[in-house]
Amino acid sequence: MQNELGVVDTITMDLVQAGYRLCDNYDERVYQIELIDQVGHMVDLTTKIPMIATTLKVVRIPVTRAGWGDLHDWIERGFLAFQHMHGGREFLSTIHKREMAFLNTAIPEHPRPEVYIPG
Repeated sequence: MQNELGVVDTITMDLVQAGYRLCDNYDERVYQIELIDQVGHMVDLTTKIPMIATTLKVVRIPVTRAGWGDLHDWIERGFLAFQHMHGGREFLSTIHKREMAFLNTAIPEHPRPEVYIPG
């Protein structure tokens, strides 16, 4: 697809939308957006569990030594960002709405007018 779209160094929003049209997998992309939303809500819930932040700090060194340091850093940064928000529901809802709007703009022949609101 990179060659078909002429991507060299920079990916623009127009190229992403063109890629969506080229892939023609609207339902799969909707499913992906919903999975991202669900995972985000699970991360948000973990911020309310006592000792998770402490556990992330405690395992940092052994996880890094095992070669998983980059993944651990990413998980810890995400956890701390959600913890700092004191609830990520509005943030996740905004991401979901924007991604669906972007997808529906890219592939207007398959729009879903309903907006998924997480439970």
